[in-house]
Amino acid sequence: MSDRWSAASLTDITDAIWCNWREATRSANHPLRLGILATLSAGRVTQRTLVLRACNENARTITSYTDVRSPKVREINADSRVSWLFYGANEKLQIRVDGQARMHIDDEVADACWLNVSARDKANYIGVLPPGTAVKAATSNLPQAVNELLARGFDDECDSGLLEAGRTNFCVLVTTIQQIDWLWLKEGGHVRCRFAWNEEGQEFQGIWLAP
Repeated sequence: MSDRWSAASLTDITDAIWCNWREATRSANHPLRLGILATLSAGRVTQRTLVLRACNENARTITSYTDVRSPKVREINADSRVSWLFYGANEKLQIRVDGQARMHIDDEVADACWLNVSARDKANYIGVLPPGTAVKAATSNLPQAVNELLARGFDDECDSGLLEAGRTNFCVLVTTIQQIDWLWLKEGGHVRCRFAWNEEGQEFQGIWLAP
């Protein structure tokens, strides 16, 4: 991945960002696969790690999935401003994203995404209790039947009926990017730039920054 960041122009860097995000949506081992999402809650910032599921350069969006009962959904309903952090440890590459989030729950977008969710991932949305609920002891929060599936392995076709209950709790989280801050902590001198959406000019403009 580091060769891509050696590009000299701002356009090359934006191209590399989107190219790596696209690869991250397809590869579980990609360094930008996991991002940290920050939201606002009662005057404080909360963070959590989410999987990058999709990206759309033309629409300037990145997409992840979550449980509709999770606190982050309530927080975004109250204030749609969010911030993402992606970090590639090997390349020491940091990408910070500011944007506005919206959620898809009972619509065609969520339906289409749910069809592409694997059986193992669908199990994440059928927890008995809402995420974050206090419990007396460590628990998977899954029905016994699903725990048995975890023990023996999943069969997408045979087990799909049991796991469809998770559709009720499935939420697609889409962030429209307003700003990207890119920082490469490279040997021989760090490099930094920022890209921001110009509402008046209807374009994504970049500038170099002192690292």
